[in-house]
Amino acid sequence: MNNRNPVTHGFRAVLRDPVLLIVEVAWRWIFGLVAFALLFHAFHVLSHAVVITGADAAAWRSRDATALSASVVRIADESGGKILSMASFILPVITLLWVVLGGLGRTVTLKRLARGGYQVRSFTIFMLQLLRALSMWLGSLVLLGTIAIEGQIATRGDKPDFFLYYLMVLPSVIIIGILWTMMNWYLSLAPVCACDQDTGAFKAVRIAKRIGRLRRPELGSVSVLSVFLRLVGLAIVFVLCVATSGWMGPSPNAYATLVVAVSLTYFVFADFLYAARQASFVEIVLQSTQQAPNELVDGAIVQ
Repeated sequence: MNNRNPVTHGFRAVLRDPVLLIVEVAWRWIFGLVAFALLFHAFHVLSHAVVITGADAAAWRSRDATALSASVVRIADESGGKILSMASFILPVITLLWVVLGGLGRTVTLKRLARGGYQVRSFTIFMLQLLRALSMWLGSLVLLGTIAIEGQIATRGDKPDFFLYYLMVLPSVIIIGILWTMMNWYLSLAPVCACDQDTGAFKAVRIAKRIGRLRRPELGSVSVLSVFLRLVGLAIVFVLCVATSGWMGPSPNAYATLVVAVSLTYFVFADFLYAARQASFVEIVLQSTQQAPNELVDGAIVQ
């Protein structure tokens, strides 16, 4: 069998089928616009509900840790209920929107990429999207809880020990961040592995872990190249915005238009890279099922 290079195949697949990019852009941008509108609404409501006194403003300007802590405690005491009420509505809605739109977009793109090579199970993809959302919430709660506990430890004495605080927080952030990144990576690969009618969400994750071990070089090269190209694109955007920053004085509208145009172009480019990465993952999984099906979880993915 003549194996195709997964990296080049991923780019060619998106270039041959622009619908893949259109679907990727559509669901991500719709989610972004709706989420921004909800967050803007929440900010507008809270800006009228939360009272910032002159003492609070002075505390923020002074950057004094004690004054800042007192300001935050006062705001939380007076407006914490309103903030919590708004967050308990807005954040779950945004999460559910991401699950629905992401699951729908992933289902459409995988069905187009599979081209009869395997069957895409929509319910499993939605469940995996939900697991990614739950992992994000779990990681955030664990991180915040860890930071809060370490903050309590660092402030037990008469004076806060900031050196001890940062000594505990930095490793915690790195370790939790690495663990969450690994979990999220497997969950992002798992939808590609949900490729027959008997594959549920947890079985897809097990298959993703097995393929991740068997095809680590190919998967790693695809992921690293995608991240590298995104960083290159981001660097180009940064250079363009800095190089034309002289327009801000004489032509602020023209500069704002340029920044928006360059930013939107970068977002489209990033979506293209994600679609190409997904196509590369599909190619790797298809090659794995054809070359060594018996090495996968619970037997072959495709019979």
